Amino acid sequence: MNTRVLKILLALSIMISGCSESSQQAQKQQSHYPTIVDSLQINDWYDSTKWYLYTYYCMDTPGTYYGDIRTQTIVNKPYSSLELRFDSLGLSGDSCAFYFSFYNDIDHKLINHFNYDEWTGMINGLMFTADQPDTLMYFVRSNSSMPLESLSFPKWIYDTTSYKKVKPLQPDIIRFINKNKNMLNPWFLEQAKKRGIITD
Repeated sequence: MNTRVLKILLALSIMISGCSESSQQAQKQQSHYPTIVDSLQINDWYDSTKWYLYTYYCMDTPGTYYGDIRTQTIVNKPYSSLELRFDSLGLSGDSCAFYFSFYNDIDHKLINHFNYDEWTGMINGLMFTADQPDTLMYFVRSNSSMPLESLSFPKWIYDTTSYKKVKPLQPDIIRFINKNKNMLNPWFLEQAKKRGIITD
């Protein structure tokens, strides 16, 4: 084999290696999951929590509260148009608690203990248990003296209930999503299409 052929083969090898590395880097960049979520392979729970929070607060606007009394409007936009970022992951045995926070345009966290009284807090996550994924729901608050609330339901009740806290995707929320799809947060919009809520 002459020197020219060796040089050509070497060049091709370098090009193929470079393409492979670029492809791996692109795949990593495309993943929107935090490293710890990816490594534990709990991406579905991550998405479920984020989707739950967007649909639960979908039509509401951020404000400060004392108990159930609204004392001030912070941002005159619905939560469904704002960015929802992952805060942290709590691990205990076979349970995983996902915490998120909404942010406004000036990078100000909207779910914190300053906006809600100590006892009420605000749901900013869900906790899942590996042994009972369909019958038990946990609502978690990182900004309250009562951080954990649990509700247990058979799956058939969850499928048919109109109780917003358990199943926030009610008909009025579906109508709101479709009517205001142009103003939804990009992640929420993508998920609404993926889940068949927006069909056009």
